[in-house]
Amino acid sequence: MTIATGVAIPLLSSSGQKVLDAHEPGGSPVKVDSVALQSNIDLKGDSFAFPQPVTATPDQLRGISPFDLGSWARPRGGVDVGMVMAQIVLTGNRKTPVRILDMRAVSKCSAPLTGTLFYSPTAGADDTIRVAFDLDQPNPQARAWSGWERGFGGLYFDSKTVSLKHKEHQTFQVLGITERKSCEFRIQLSVLTDGKTVTKLVGNGSQPFKVTALTEHTKAATGNFSDYHRLYVGGVENLEGRGAFVNVDPATYKSGSGGQPTN
Repeated sequence: MTIATGVAIPLLSSSGQKVLDAHEPGGSPVKVDSVALQSNIDLKGDSFAFPQPVTATPDQLRGISPFDLGSWARPRGGVDVGMVMAQIVLTGNRKTPVRILDMRAVSKCSAPLTGTLFYSPTAGADDTIRVAFDLDQPNPQARAWSGWERGFGGLYFDSKTVSLKHKEHQTFQVLGITERKSCEFRIQLSVLTDGKTVTKLVGNGSQPFKVTALTEHTKAATGNFSDYHRLYVGGVENLEGRGAFVNVDPATYKSGSGGQPTN
C-alpha cells in the first residue's frame, strides 16, 4: 500500500465541481466585524438636518451637548450635514489571502433636507486607512482625502490594493461627502478570492449611510437659513450661551449673530 503525504486532493461533486474543504470558512470572503459612525466635529462641525420640522423645548435643548450632537440626533432621524464618517473593520474570511481591489459608493440622492437644521459649525497613529467618496459625482469611487483645504486626491485603489489573510483585520475610515445633495449610500467592495472577483455591500448595519448638504442659500457668505422650517444654533454660533442650542428664526437669522433665541 502506498501512502501519500502532503498532497491535497480536491473533492469533486457528482457534477465534477470542486467542493469546499470542511474547514474552509463559508460566507463572504470578507467579514464586516463592526461599523461605527463617528463625530465630524473637528472636520466639518457637528450639524444635523431632519427631513421634518422638529420642535424642542428650552429644557430639551439644554440637555443636548453641542459637542456630541450625533448621539441625540441620529437615533431621532437626524442626518449628518456635509460629511458622514464611519469606522469600518473588515476581516479576511478565507484560508488563503483575499484582496480588496476597489471600493465605490452605491448611492441614491435628492435635494438637501430642509425640515429642521441643528447648526453647529467647526471652529476651525494607527493602521486606519482613510478613503472618501464624492457623492456629488456619478458612480463615486474611493479617493484619498487631503482635508477641506485641498479636497479630494486621486483614486485610492488605482495605485494599491488591500490584502487580508485569514482572520486578519483592517480598519477603514470612510467619509461620504456632499455639497449639493441629500444622499443615502452603501459601500460596494470588490474582492478577489480564489481567482474570482466578488462584490459585497456594507452599510450602517441594515441601513444605508446618510448625509445631506446645506442648501445653496445657507452656504452663501450671508448665511441665509430661510429654506429651513426650524433652526437651532449652538457651539460657536452661541458663545454667550456657552454653546448650548437655542431656537432662532430661520427667516431672519444670520450666521455669527450670537444665537438670539426666538421669542
